[in-house]
Amino acid sequence: TVNSISDEKKVNKSSEKTRTPKVRKWKSNIKKELEVECSVKVEDLNVEHQFAEGPFFTLADLILFTLYSIVIKSLDEKVIESLLPLTYKWFS
Repeated sequence: TVNSISDEKKVNKSSEKTRTPKVRKWKSNIKKELEVECSVKVEDLNVEHQFAEGPFFTLADLILFTLYSIVIKSLDEKVIESLLPLTYKWFS
């Protein structure tokens, strides 16, 4: 019986040490207050995209550049220029 009492105390102490996780407020769970009207054309946004993801060169540009170089080499440049003029301009 003495052993069982000491075992119960150990169990109680170990259960007291366990922590319950606290509820986190993730940024993705917060409702976005900014809404963008879908009827606005990209040309009317007045956003300068010198590179693929904005005004600065990023890893996305490096990856896209290698992909576009493969596509442009495998297809005719005139086809790419007529179908994707902004992409062709960016690549040139």
